[in-house]
Amino acid sequence: MERVSLTVNGSAVTVRADHPHLLAALREELDITSPKDGCSPSGQCGCCTVLVDGKAQVSCQLSLARAAGRSIVTVEGLEPAEAERYAANRFSRKFQAPATGIAL
Repeated sequence: MERVSLTVNGSAVTVRADHPHLLAALREELDITSPKDGCSPSGQCGCCTVLVDGKAQVSCQLSLARAAGRSIVTVEGLEPAEAERYAANRFSRKFQAPATGIAL
């Protein structure tokens, strides 16, 4: 089975290439649950936002082919103060989902 290599929260990982998008690989294979599936694959709600090479991006619209070799950071990979800042910003924007994702 084909695999894709990327860096998640500072650790080099490989995941199956058959996931429909990065969000599925994070949640289903890597057990990273802070990015939520609120509307995939439309990317409208922002519940699945992660940092990709330092820029916020919805993971339900990022294919694994495009994520290959890139640095992905989820809430689990942030320092506590940084995680609080992102969560507070997300809450202040009145997203409908719990304040567990990343918003800038």
